[in-house]
This record gives sequence, C-alpha cells and structure tokens, in this order.
Amino acid sequence: MKKKNWYLIAVLTGLLLIIIQIIYLATPGSKAGQTNIWVQLVMMALYIALTISNFFSYRKELRKEKIK
Repeated sequence: MKKKNWYLIAVLTGLLLIIIQIIYLATPGSKAGQTNIWVQLVMMALYIALTISNFFSYRKELRKEKIK
C-alpha cells in the first residue's frame, strides 16, 4: 500500500477513537466516573494530536503525488 493510504487509515482510526471516547465519557452510568477524568481528557488530547498530525502528513503525501 502507498504511504498516503496508511495516513488516511490512521486519520480515520483516530476519528473513530475520538468518537468512542466522547460516547464513553457522555454515557451516564458508565465506568468513566470511576476513573480519573484527567486521564480520560489526556487520552482524548493525544488522540486529537495524533489525528491532526496524521492528517497533515496525509495532505503532504497528496501534494507530493500531485507534483509528480
């Protein structure tokens, strides 16, 4: 597979993880209240940072392909 495809898969996986995390935190009666909320927010921030990083890498690969 091309490198850009891997970046696209990483971006979509990151978005899926962010959605799952939001649902987990928003669900009443979930075990999210038993864990430290700061741990959950740090995980969410890491997911967002990785997704943004992979998105810009994906755009860079698209530009390289467009130039060729």
